[in-house]
Amino acid sequence: MATRIIIEQVSQLSELQEIQVTVRESFKGGIIIGGAATAGSLLMGPVGLLVGGVIGSVMTTASAWGKYKSLVVVIMNDLTPKQQEQLVQALQEALNQVNKEDLLKLLMLISAGGAQMAIKDIVLCTVKDYAVKELGMRIR
Repeated sequence: MATRIIIEQVSQLSELQEIQVTVRESFKGGIIIGGAATAGSLLMGPVGLLVGGVIGSVMTTASAWGKYKSLVVVIMNDLTPKQQEQLVQALQEALNQVNKEDLLKLLMLISAGGAQMAIKDIVLCTVKDYAVKELGMRIR
């Protein structure tokens, strides 16, 4: 229960709502575009490189549509309970270095939209770091 409350409070940070993660679509897109450009080049020479690149780009855009999510959506909907618990543990470890009084104020301040920048930055950096290192996501 405490994990869910912390996850919900962290998800309310507006900065997290603006962070977009790419769910491995960038690498897949590069492979599709590169393959299409190579095939076009082999078939039609330099003009085929252009045509293949354009066709590959259109295919990549169509296949990746809607697969970029905000980090909040990933945290709230895509993480397993175990991953959410690991995120909370990472946040707790980061915040253990903060004055305990400031930590108690954090939940109230985040809810009110006025978290102190130092604590807010610690939370944001920890969540970003977790998404990149533990979930293998790319932050955009």
